[in-house]
Amino acid sequence: MADSSWDSGGHAHRVVEGLVRDFGPQVLSNAPLLRNLLGDKLPTAPKETSLLVAAAEAGMAPLLRDLLGQQLPTDAAIREAAVALEERRGYDLTACTWVVSEFARAMGHDVATAADTVPGPVSGNGAVGATRQVPVPPPIGTGRGIPSPAPPPSP
Repeated sequence: MADSSWDSGGHAHRVVEGLVRDFGPQVLSNAPLLRNLLGDKLPTAPKETSLLVAAAEAGMAPLLRDLLGQQLPTDAAIREAAVALEERRGYDLTACTWVVSEFARAMGHDVATAADTVPGPVSGNGAVGATRQVPVPPPIGTGRGIPSPAPPPSP
């Protein structure tokens, strides 16, 4: 994984898989239930618990189901969902990739390589692998279409 600080021992992974096995994949869409269950099962992992609940609140399980239902490759679906979570909740992309990968694994998808890489940039239209278009503001002191003043002559 790109950042070993997320569930380095794999405990959260095992707990999430067990919850899906016991309660079905819908547990990943039920944030209050997930919060209660994780509070009991992961009392020593508050950051993982918080992120897993935030992903449930942000609708990552249904988003993954939709993306995968469109025949998008698993790693691409994870990247796209991770970027969506980053934009919706403000977590860094490594954290988002970890949690979305855990959701995908718990839902039965093979994500061996998806969690090992941090997604590349994504365009504003959601196309994976494209470059994000960030508008560049004009230089300070100039308006759009108004040329900058010429520098003073050198002595």
